[in-house]
Amino acid sequence: MISKTKNTILVALDMSEMDHMLISYLKVITELFNVEKIIFLHNVRLRELPSEMRGIEMLGRIKERVRKKIENQFKTSQLLFNNYEISVETEEFSENAFDRLTKQRKVDLVVLGNKQHLEGDGGLAQKLIRLLPCDMLLVPETIRSTSKKYLCTLDFSKYSKSVYNVGRFLAEKSPDNYLLSIHVAKTPVHFFLGLSEIEIRKLLKEETESKKMKWIKQYQISSEIEIIQADGKHIASTILQYAELNKVTIVIMGVKGISTITNLFIGGVTNEIFHHETNSAILILKNYQEEPK
Repeated sequence: MISKTKNTILVALDMSEMDHMLISYLKVITELFNVEKIIFLHNVRLRELPSEMRGIEMLGRIKERVRKKIENQFKTSQLLFNNYEISVETEEFSENAFDRLTKQRKVDLVVLGNKQHLEGDGGLAQKLIRLLPCDMLLVPETIRSTSKKYLCTLDFSKYSKSVYNVGRFLAEKSPDNYLLSIHVAKTPVHFFLGLSEIEIRKLLKEETESKKMKWIKQYQISSEIEIIQADGKHIASTILQYAELNKVTIVIMGVKGISTITNLFIGGVTNEIFHHETNSAILILKNYQEEPK
Protein backbone atom coordinates (compact mmCIF):
# COMPACT_ATOMS: atom_id res chain seq x y z
CA MET A 1 0.00 0.00 0.00
CA ILE A 2 1.14 3.56 -0.64
CA SER A 3 2.94 5.08 2.32
CA LYS A 4 3.61 8.58 3.61
CA THR A 5 7.36 8.29 3.12
CA LYS A 6 8.74 6.33 0.17
CA ASN A 7 6.86 4.63 -2.65
CA THR A 8 7.90 2.58 -5.64
CA ILE A 9 5.53 3.05 -8.55
CA LEU A 10 5.17 1.05 -11.74
CA VAL A 11 3.91 2.93 -14.80
CA ALA A 12 2.26 0.82 -17.49
CA LEU A 13 3.05 1.92 -21.05
CA ASP A 14 1.53 0.52 -24.25
CA MET A 15 3.27 2.57 -26.97
CA SER A 16 0.11 4.60 -27.62
CA GLU A 17 -0.76 8.28 -27.23
CA MET A 18 -1.64 7.50 -23.63
CA ASP A 19 2.04 7.10 -22.74
CA HIS A 20 2.81 10.77 -23.34
CA MET A 21 -0.01 11.82 -21.02
CA LEU A 22 1.03 9.41 -18.25
CA ILE A 23 4.66 10.50 -18.39
CA SER A 24 3.62 14.17 -18.36
CA TYR A 25 1.43 13.53 -15.30
CA LEU A 26 4.32 11.96 -13.40
CA LYS A 27 5.33 15.35 -12.01
CA VAL A 28 2.06 15.43 -10.07
CA ILE A 29 2.27 11.76 -9.10
CA THR A 30 5.86 11.89 -7.82
CA GLU A 31 5.09 14.84 -5.55
CA LEU A 32 1.72 13.59 -4.39
CA PHE A 33 2.79 10.04 -3.53
CA ASN A 34 6.37 10.69 -2.32
CA VAL A 35 7.81 8.52 -5.06
CA GLU A 36 11.25 7.06 -4.43
CA LYS A 37 11.53 5.01 -7.62
CA ILE A 38 9.72 4.76 -10.97
CA ILE A 39 9.59 1.57 -13.02
CA PHE A 40 8.31 1.85 -16.59
CA LEU A 41 6.92 -1.40 -17.94
CA HIS A 42 5.95 -2.37 -21.45
CA ASN A 43 5.19 -5.94 -22.43
CA VAL A 44 5.68 -7.07 -26.02
CA ARG A 45 3.07 -9.80 -26.28
CA LEU A 46 4.69 -12.79 -27.95
CA ARG A 47 1.40 -14.22 -29.14
CA GLU A 48 0.83 -11.12 -31.28
CA LEU A 49 4.18 -11.33 -33.05
CA PRO A 50 4.64 -13.31 -36.28
CA SER A 51 6.78 -16.41 -35.83
CA GLU A 52 9.72 -14.94 -37.76
CA MET A 53 10.01 -12.16 -35.17
CA ARG A 54 10.15 -14.42 -32.12
CA GLY A 55 13.82 -15.32 -32.35
CA ILE A 56 16.10 -14.29 -29.49
CA GLU A 57 18.10 -11.85 -31.62
CA MET A 58 15.04 -10.20 -33.15
CA LEU A 59 13.30 -9.92 -29.77
CA GLY A 60 16.42 -8.30 -28.38
CA ARG A 61 16.34 -5.63 -31.10
CA ILE A 62 12.63 -5.01 -30.56
CA LYS A 63 13.07 -4.63 -26.82
CA GLU A 64 15.99 -2.23 -27.25
CA ARG A 65 14.01 -0.07 -29.67
CA VAL A 66 11.06 0.09 -27.26
CA ARG A 67 13.39 0.90 -24.37
CA LYS A 68 14.96 3.79 -26.29
CA LYS A 69 11.56 5.17 -27.22
CA ILE A 70 10.47 5.18 -23.57
CA GLU A 71 13.79 6.75 -22.55
CA ASN A 72 13.34 9.56 -25.08
CA GLN A 73 9.76 10.21 -23.97
CA PHE A 74 10.84 10.44 -20.36
CA LYS A 75 13.73 12.80 -21.13
CA THR A 76 11.45 14.99 -23.25
CA SER A 77 9.11 15.38 -20.27
CA GLN A 78 11.94 17.18 -18.41
CA LEU A 79 10.92 15.57 -15.15
CA LEU A 80 13.80 15.99 -12.71
CA PHE A 81 13.77 12.43 -11.42
CA ASN A 82 16.79 10.15 -11.77
CA ASN A 83 15.81 7.00 -9.90
CA TYR A 84 13.97 5.10 -12.61
CA GLU A 85 14.30 1.96 -14.67
CA ILE A 86 12.74 0.72 -17.89
CA SER A 87 11.60 -2.86 -18.17
CA VAL A 88 10.56 -4.31 -21.52
CA GLU A 89 9.16 -7.83 -21.17
CA THR A 90 8.07 -10.49 -23.66
CA GLU A 91 5.33 -12.45 -21.94
CA GLU A 92 2.48 -14.20 -23.72
CA PHE A 93 0.06 -12.35 -21.45
CA SER A 94 0.81 -8.86 -20.14
CA GLU A 95 -0.77 -9.51 -16.75
CA ASN A 96 1.94 -12.12 -16.07
CA ALA A 97 4.67 -9.52 -16.59
CA PHE A 98 2.92 -7.10 -14.22
CA ASP A 99 2.34 -9.76 -11.59
CA ARG A 100 5.97 -10.88 -11.59
CA LEU A 101 7.49 -7.40 -11.59
CA THR A 102 5.25 -5.91 -8.90
CA LYS A 103 6.19 -8.76 -6.57
CA GLN A 104 9.90 -8.74 -7.42
CA ARG A 105 10.25 -4.97 -7.00
CA LYS A 106 7.78 -4.68 -4.12
CA VAL A 107 5.75 -2.08 -5.99
CA ASP A 108 3.43 0.10 -3.89
CA LEU A 109 1.40 1.68 -6.68
CA VAL A 110 0.69 0.75 -10.30
CA VAL A 111 -0.23 3.64 -12.61
CA LEU A 112 -2.39 2.78 -15.62
CA GLY A 113 -4.06 4.77 -18.35
CA ASN A 114 -7.86 4.82 -18.24
CA LYS A 115 -8.66 5.62 -21.86
CA GLN A 116 -11.75 7.74 -22.41
CA HIS A 117 -11.56 8.69 -26.08
CA LEU A 118 -8.37 6.93 -27.14
CA GLU A 119 -8.58 3.40 -28.48
CA GLY A 120 -8.64 0.75 -25.75
CA ASP A 121 -11.17 -1.24 -23.73
CA GLY A 122 -9.58 -1.30 -20.28
CA GLY A 123 -9.40 -5.09 -20.32
CA LEU A 124 -5.87 -5.28 -18.90
CA ALA A 125 -6.66 -2.85 -16.09
CA GLN A 126 -9.65 -4.92 -15.00
CA LYS A 127 -7.49 -8.06 -14.91
CA LEU A 128 -4.76 -6.32 -12.93
CA ILE A 129 -7.18 -5.02 -10.31
CA ARG A 130 -8.10 -8.61 -9.55
CA LEU A 131 -4.57 -9.96 -9.81
CA LEU A 132 -2.11 -7.50 -8.30
CA PRO A 133 -1.58 -7.10 -4.54
CA CYS A 134 -0.75 -3.37 -4.69
CA ASP A 135 -2.80 -0.19 -5.02
CA MET A 136 -3.66 1.14 -8.47
CA LEU A 137 -4.13 4.59 -9.98
CA LEU A 138 -6.20 4.81 -13.17
CA VAL A 139 -5.47 8.06 -15.00
CA PRO A 140 -7.65 9.26 -17.90
CA GLU A 141 -6.16 11.33 -20.71
CA THR A 142 -8.73 13.97 -19.71
CA ILE A 143 -7.39 14.29 -16.14
CA ARG A 144 -7.88 17.61 -14.36
CA SER A 145 -4.22 18.11 -13.51
CA THR A 146 -4.81 21.54 -11.96
CA SER A 147 -7.68 20.53 -9.67
CA LYS A 148 -6.94 20.25 -5.95
CA LYS A 149 -9.99 18.25 -4.88
CA TYR A 150 -9.88 14.67 -3.62
CA LEU A 151 -12.92 12.48 -3.05
CA CYS A 152 -13.21 9.63 -0.53
CA THR A 153 -15.96 7.09 -1.20
CA LEU A 154 -17.05 5.50 2.08
CA ASP A 155 -19.40 2.64 2.91
CA PHE A 156 -18.88 2.84 6.70
CA SER A 157 -17.10 -0.51 6.87
CA LYS A 158 -13.76 -0.94 8.64
CA TYR A 159 -12.07 -0.64 5.24
CA SER A 160 -13.40 2.87 4.75
CA LYS A 161 -10.99 4.12 7.40
CA SER A 162 -8.05 3.38 5.08
CA VAL A 163 -9.80 5.15 2.21
CA TYR A 164 -10.34 8.19 4.41
CA ASN A 165 -6.76 8.16 5.74
CA VAL A 166 -5.27 8.08 2.25
CA GLY A 167 -7.58 10.89 1.15
CA ARG A 168 -6.56 12.99 4.13
CA PHE A 169 -2.88 12.24 3.44
CA LEU A 170 -3.21 13.47 -0.16
CA ALA A 171 -5.25 16.53 0.78
CA GLU A 172 -2.74 17.58 3.44
CA LYS A 173 0.06 17.75 0.88
CA SER A 174 -0.90 21.36 0.16
CA PRO A 175 -3.01 24.02 1.92
CA ASP A 176 -4.81 24.55 -1.40
CA ASN A 177 -6.06 20.96 -1.47
CA TYR A 178 -9.61 20.08 -0.50
CA LEU A 179 -11.02 16.76 0.73
CA LEU A 180 -14.58 15.61 0.03
CA SER A 181 -16.16 12.50 1.54
CA ILE A 182 -19.36 10.82 0.39
CA HIS A 183 -21.44 7.75 1.02
CA VAL A 184 -23.72 6.56 -1.78
CA ALA A 185 -27.00 5.16 -0.48
CA LYS A 186 -28.87 2.80 -2.76
CA THR A 187 -32.40 1.57 -2.17
CA PRO A 188 -32.50 -2.26 -2.12
CA VAL A 189 -34.59 -3.79 -4.87
CA HIS A 190 -37.17 -5.42 -2.61
CA PHE A 191 -40.88 -5.24 -2.18
CA PHE A 192 -41.79 -3.45 1.04
CA LEU A 193 -45.28 -4.63 1.98
CA GLY A 194 -47.52 -1.78 3.04
CA LEU A 195 -44.82 0.93 2.88
CA SER A 196 -44.88 3.88 0.54
CA GLU A 197 -41.78 5.10 -1.29
CA ILE A 198 -41.61 8.10 1.06
CA GLU A 199 -41.69 5.82 4.11
CA ILE A 200 -39.01 3.57 2.64
CA ARG A 201 -36.75 6.54 1.93
CA LYS A 202 -37.25 7.84 5.45
CA LEU A 203 -36.33 4.50 7.02
CA LEU A 204 -33.25 4.11 4.84
CA LYS A 205 -32.14 7.67 5.56
CA GLU A 206 -32.42 7.08 9.30
CA GLU A 207 -30.48 3.82 9.03
CA THR A 208 -27.73 5.44 6.93
CA GLU A 209 -27.39 8.36 9.34
CA SER A 210 -27.14 5.91 12.24
CA LYS A 211 -24.34 3.97 10.51
CA LYS A 212 -22.59 7.21 9.65
CA MET A 213 -22.62 8.51 13.23
CA LYS A 214 -21.41 5.18 14.64
CA TRP A 215 -18.57 5.05 12.11
CA ILE A 216 -17.54 8.67 12.77
CA LYS A 217 -17.51 8.04 16.51
CA GLN A 218 -15.63 4.74 16.24
CA TYR A 219 -12.85 6.15 14.05
CA GLN A 220 -12.93 9.74 15.35
CA ILE A 221 -13.52 11.32 11.95
CA SER A 222 -13.73 15.09 11.89
CA SER A 223 -14.61 15.69 8.22
CA GLU A 224 -18.13 16.20 6.97
CA ILE A 225 -19.56 13.21 5.08
CA GLU A 226 -22.25 13.84 2.49
CA ILE A 227 -24.92 11.20 1.86
CA ILE A 228 -25.78 10.85 -1.84
CA GLN A 229 -28.83 8.95 -3.10
CA ALA A 230 -28.20 6.73 -6.12
CA ASP A 231 -31.88 7.00 -7.15
CA GLY A 232 -31.90 3.96 -9.40
CA LYS A 233 -28.45 4.60 -10.87
CA HIS A 234 -25.43 2.39 -10.34
CA ILE A 235 -23.22 3.40 -7.41
CA ALA A 236 -20.21 3.85 -9.72
CA SER A 237 -22.03 6.25 -12.04
CA THR A 238 -23.32 8.20 -9.02
CA ILE A 239 -19.77 8.57 -7.68
CA LEU A 240 -18.36 9.72 -11.02
CA GLN A 241 -21.26 12.11 -11.58
CA TYR A 242 -20.56 13.69 -8.19
CA ALA A 243 -16.83 13.85 -9.02
CA GLU A 244 -17.58 15.57 -12.32
CA LEU A 245 -19.93 18.07 -10.72
CA ASN A 246 -17.34 18.96 -8.07
CA LYS A 247 -14.34 18.88 -10.43
CA VAL A 248 -12.52 16.21 -8.43
CA THR A 249 -8.99 15.27 -9.52
CA ILE A 250 -8.71 11.88 -7.74
CA VAL A 251 -11.48 9.59 -6.51
CA ILE A 252 -10.33 7.20 -3.77
CA MET A 253 -12.10 3.89 -3.33
CA GLY A 254 -11.42 0.41 -2.02
CA VAL A 255 -11.98 -3.05 -3.42
CA LYS A 256 -13.36 -4.28 -0.12
CA GLY A 257 -16.55 -3.16 1.49
CA ILE A 258 -19.10 -4.27 4.03
CA SER A 259 -19.42 -7.66 2.34
CA THR A 260 -15.63 -8.21 2.70
CA ILE A 261 -15.84 -10.35 -0.44
CA THR A 262 -13.25 -8.67 -2.63
CA ASN A 263 -14.15 -10.29 -5.93
CA LEU A 264 -17.82 -9.38 -5.61
CA PHE A 265 -16.96 -5.74 -4.99
CA ILE A 266 -14.51 -5.72 -7.89
CA GLY A 267 -17.20 -7.19 -10.09
CA GLY A 268 -19.59 -4.46 -8.96
CA VAL A 269 -18.58 -0.88 -8.23
CA THR A 270 -14.92 -1.08 -9.24
CA ASN A 271 -15.61 -2.96 -12.45
CA GLU A 272 -18.45 -0.60 -13.34
CA ILE A 273 -16.03 2.35 -13.13
CA PHE A 274 -14.61 1.31 -16.50
CA HIS A 275 -17.97 1.72 -18.21
CA HIS A 276 -18.43 5.42 -17.44
CA GLU A 277 -16.59 8.44 -18.76
CA THR A 278 -14.60 10.40 -16.23
CA ASN A 279 -12.16 13.29 -16.02
CA SER A 280 -10.94 12.14 -12.60
CA ALA A 281 -8.21 9.67 -11.75
CA ILE A 282 -9.38 6.65 -9.74
CA LEU A 283 -7.18 5.47 -6.87
CA ILE A 284 -8.11 1.90 -5.95
CA LEU A 285 -6.80 0.61 -2.64
CA LYS A 286 -6.00 -3.09 -2.48
CA ASN A 287 -4.12 -3.32 0.82
CA TYR A 288 -5.60 -1.93 3.99
CA GLN A 289 -3.99 -0.51 7.11
CA GLU A 290 -4.99 2.03 9.71
CA GLU A 291 -2.61 4.75 8.50
CA PRO A 292 -0.28 5.20 5.52
CA LYS A 293 3.11 4.52 7.08
